[in-house]
Amino acid sequence: MSLRIEKSSGLYPGDGNFSSPHSKLNRPVVRLQTQPQASTLILTQATNFYQGLEMNSGSAFNTIQAMMLLLAADATVSSGIAHIDLVPQLWLSATAKLADAKLFGYLQAENPNLRIINVQPGVVTRELNSGSGFQGQDEVELPAQFHLWLASPEAGFLKGKFVWVNWDVDELKARADEIKNSRLLKVLLNRVPM
Repeated sequence: MSLRIEKSSGLYPGDGNFSSPHSKLNRPVVRLQTQPQASTLILTQATNFYQGLEMNSGSAFNTIQAMMLLLAADATVSSGIAHIDLVPQLWLSATAKLADAKLFGYLQAENPNLRIINVQPGVVTRELNSGSGFQGQDEVELPAQFHLWLASPEAGFLKGKFVWVNWDVDELKARADEIKNSRLLKVLLNRVPM
């Protein structure tokens, strides 16, 4: 989502079109905007690098700014590859996703009334990831159902955490107190108290 598109479509929050109390968002889901072409760091063209960052982290930034005026007071926001082990040629996607995780972490810190949960959405075959070389392992219903659960009050203990859609919900709920009251499931350096 770009500022130019928002303004030209009449959907820019700054123009007052979203002042109605009936137009509040309760559970927006922010997703990966594009899967950059898989390539090594050395062989990637600079234009592809900047486009990958702009389309992913830039889109997340623009979405946050656009939706802040629309969020209900207790909104839940959820957004992967950011924290897994290194996968050759997928560095650009991982870089953008790690930047997004940090960006949403700051949004959470600055807006404690929101419930922001970063989500690894699984590996579903779709046009977006067709060039990644990875076959889909999950059905589209998995992230859909998991996001519905994340929007429920029952998942409130995951506020500010990073989760995967293929994790067992009952197991997460069984560890709710531990997860809520620790640094578990946060994107940070392990065992470094900062």
